[in-house]
Amino acid sequence: MLTARSEEADRVLGLEVGADDYLTKPFSMRELLARVRAILRRTELLQKEIRADRAPADRPVQSGAFRLDPVKRTAVLDSQELELTPIEFDLLLLLLRNPGRAFNRTYLLNTVWDQQAVSGDRAVDNTVMRLRRKLGTVGERLETGWGVGYRWRE
Repeated sequence: MLTARSEEADRVLGLEVGADDYLTKPFSMRELLARVRAILRRTELLQKEIRADRAPADRPVQSGAFRLDPVKRTAVLDSQELELTPIEFDLLLLLLRNPGRAFNRTYLLNTVWDQQAVSGDRAVDNTVMRLRRKLGTVGERLETGWGVGYRWRE
């Protein structure tokens, strides 16, 4: 945000309603450009991470009795093939490829669903709930880190 309102309450409100940065008048053009470049760097790093997490997997991933084969697009639990939607499969693949790494909802929506997060969107939560049901006791490994996101516990 670029504004003449410089009170702390205004800055806090601006950031809380979604501004990535808050700059008050008078400002220098050099500072404005530096802040824009900083935001672009963060955005590029995030895009690079998303591209890496979307990279096709070429070999099966296994966790105990649960196995995902990304080439065949099959999920097998205790020698029984599971029926997963494409989104469920892709979400599990991302989590299994990164055991212990927590992913927040926004990141999962951007990476797995390939869409921007919308406040109040429960798509990730609903998908995780369905997966836990389909996975039975193995679904307990799909952990919720409150305030952090979801992760696969090895």
